[in-house]
This record gives sequence, C-alpha cells and structure tokens, in this order.
Amino acid sequence: MNNNEKQAPKIPTPEELQAMMVVPAFLVTLGVFVLHVLIYGLPALAVVLPFMYSPALWFTLVWVVCAPVVYAFLYGVVAGVLSRLFQAGIIKGVFPRDTRFPVYALRRLYGTCWTAVYYFHPIYNIILSTPVFKAIVFRLFGYKGSLNANIPPDAWIRDLPLLRIEEGAYVGNKVTLGTNVCLLGGNIIIGNVTLKKGAMVGHRTNIAIGVTIGERSELGVACIVGFHAKIGNDTHIGSSSGISHGAKIGNNVYIDVRSFIGTKAVIGDNLTLPSDISIPDGAVVNTMEDVMKYTKYKEVKATI
Repeated sequence: MNNNEKQAPKIPTPEELQAMMVVPAFLVTLGVFVLHVLIYGLPALAVVLPFMYSPALWFTLVWVVCAPVVYAFLYGVVAGVLSRLFQAGIIKGVFPRDTRFPVYALRRLYGTCWTAVYYFHPIYNIILSTPVFKAIVFRLFGYKGSLNANIPPDAWIRDLPLLRIEEGAYVGNKVTLGTNVCLLGGNIIIGNVTLKKGAMVGHRTNIAIGVTIGERSELGVACIVGFHAKIGNDTHIGSSSGISHGAKIGNNVYIDVRSFIGTKAVIGDNLTLPSDISIPDGAVVNTMEDVMKYTKYKEVKATI
C-alpha cells in the first residue's frame, strides 16, 4: 500500500474492547444528572436571586426586562464551560458506543452539554442571532471555524471541535453535518467535515464524515454526500444528487440534478454532466468524451 494512502480506521476486536471498558457506567449517569442540574440551575439561581434581594421597585422592573437575556447568556456559557472538561473525547476514529469506554464516556458528557443548548430552541435562537453570544458559546464548545458563516438553528451539528467551516460558508435549513455516524455493530465513526470559503450547502442536504466542499462550491437541495468525498472549487452539484463514498470531483464542474457519482469515482476539472447521469464506482471521467459514455443524451455542453 502507498504510504500516502489513507488507511481505514481500525475497528477494535471484542477482546480489545473489553480491555478498554474501564469507566463505571453509573459514574457517567451521575455525571449527566449533575450536568443538567448545573446547566439549568446556575443560570436560574443567578436570575432569581436579584428578585429576592431587590433594593427597589425600579430595579425589579428593570430586572424583569433583562432577566431573560441574562438567563440565555448564562445558560450557554455554563454549558460551554462545562463542556470543556470533556472535549478530549471529541476526536476522530472508530469507537464502541458504550459509556464504559473512556472516549465515548467523554462524548456522552460533552453531548449532554451541547444538546442542552441545541434542543432548548429559544436559548439557541438567541445565541445564534446575537454575534457576541454566538462567538462566546461556540468557542467555549471548541468550535475553531469562522464565525462569519451561516448556521441556521435547525441544521444538525454535534461535534463542534471537528467542524471546519470557513468564512462566508452557508449552511441551509435542515442540513446534517455528520461528524459522527453510528453503526449497527455497536461502534461509532467520528471525523471532520470541512466547508471551504464561500461554500453553500442546500436545504436538507446530508454530508458525511471526512467530506470537503471547496471554495464557492454549491450543493443543491436534498443532496447526499458520502464518507470522505471531495468536491473542488467553483463546482455545482444539482438538487437530489448523490455523491458516494470517496468520490473526487474537480474544480469548475457542473453536475445537473438527480445525478449519481459512484464510490471512488473521479470527475476531472471543467466538465458538465447532464441531469440523471450515473457514473459507476471507480470510473475516471476526465473529458467530455468520457461523459458521453454514461449519458443517454446525444449533446452535452462542453463548458458551464
């Protein structure tokens, strides 16, 4: 095997898994309970105490107006600060979905902090709509990407330290940025998702682990992009298209709607693929003559 070729993540054997499972399950359950008490309780306490010891009526009236914003801010900050205790578990690899395994135990506790924010819709909306709040909370949760990117409240994001979203990227509604995928055998695969500068991901599109979307490239509505697929710069993928695992699409490519690019297929630069085309697994398409082999249309534009 070429030394530069990426090796598939090694899935632990049952014996290795048994040796790894050293965290008592009750400790994780207790940790989840304590985290919920702190995340919900500390901001509530900070908001209620001023009412109890209010020095004057005017202060009470002002605090009634300010309290919801203060609660939202403190809620996000408390959850974010607590999440930092567990971010060592937000790493790439294949791990058993068992809280007795240290990495998954940390993921469970980090996930408790994040989902407490993500599923508390009024709080999450306030955080996303207020740039200062968003910057503080996202950085606390380990996000290292650009804050000048559109992430709507209904887009599914989970492992913030593994998101690589650059400036001007746009994530549409109900998009899934799948930094983790659960497997039937009881394991979980975890990895990065990268959106380069100015990339756009359309409504309801699903992106899997290891995917890179190039600069100014666009994925249309309801696309599916498989594991470790790479899409170059200035490329358009039409709505309802599928890009299978390990596929590589070059720069300045136009792929029309309802198309399918097979596993580990390669599409060269500056090509136009018509709608409903299906490129088989492992195919290499570098010229318009190659495109014609897989299309039912007699004429295909040579450039975008």
